[in-house]
Amino acid sequence: MVSPIKKINSLPIAHKWLLFNTVAVLLLLALGIHGLDVNRALFLSLQSWGRSIPELFWASITIVGDALTVSALLLLLARKYPNIVWAGVIAALLTTVVVQSLKHSLVLPRPPLIIPPDELLLIGAEYQHASFPSGHSTAIWVFVSVWLFGAYHWTRAIALLTLASLVALSRVMVGAHWPVDITTGALIGWLGGWAGVMLAKRWHWGMTLTGQRIIVGLLLLAAIGLIGYDTGYAQAGFLVNFIAISCSLFGGYHFYVLIRYPERIAYLSVESKTFEDKPNH
Repeated sequence: MVSPIKKINSLPIAHKWLLFNTVAVLLLLALGIHGLDVNRALFLSLQSWGRSIPELFWASITIVGDALTVSALLLLLARKYPNIVWAGVIAALLTTVVVQSLKHSLVLPRPPLIIPPDELLLIGAEYQHASFPSGHSTAIWVFVSVWLFGAYHWTRAIALLTLASLVALSRVMVGAHWPVDITTGALIGWLGGWAGVMLAKRWHWGMTLTGQRIIVGLLLLAAIGLIGYDTGYAQAGFLVNFIAISCSLFGGYHFYVLIRYPERIAYLSVESKTFEDKPNH
């Protein structure tokens, strides 16, 4: 069995730089917020700044971190990057266990239970318990992590890390989470995504034709289930349905090809029925 240290040492330089520097930033933020006891003050400062931006923007950004939305978005990568989708599934399972264990063991109060209503900017549904860590923040950082470690490119890294940061920040702006919740969630998602990529390289079931059929089929059900789904943010209803329908159509076609014409799919070895690794670009 290859040790985690050997796995890290075998990473390309760009991956090492991205892995360690992002971990360092997120860890310092989480520890700094907690250690300096500025969680509430930072929350109020960020919300004060966020009031200058339309609520529609924050509601639309925050739904991108919903677990169903992230599942649907994975379908857009399924044809070109089946390795990323497989890594995402593994990472989602790992991080869900971690996040839900922390949420249900700590049961920390969310901002609406602490901040007076006249000081709180609340967008969408009001959540009161299980604050730490942020599930939305974890989910979007898993998505970004598996994509970057599965197919790295520096311009992609800038765009995806910006998106993940905005989604995480939106959880403060809508009044659902504290700053320490989103930074810790991002850290869990980032490391979970990297672990998913490493495990996917060793456990190849998800890269077989059967594995891809099952995975894409389940993700397709998630995308269809997202149509008309109440995310708690009515302002973002159009965007939710647009993502759901688009991903359902794309995923549905890909699922059909996997079932009827798998030989048409690039990187699929018809003889072994196994998807080959993609070049990182």
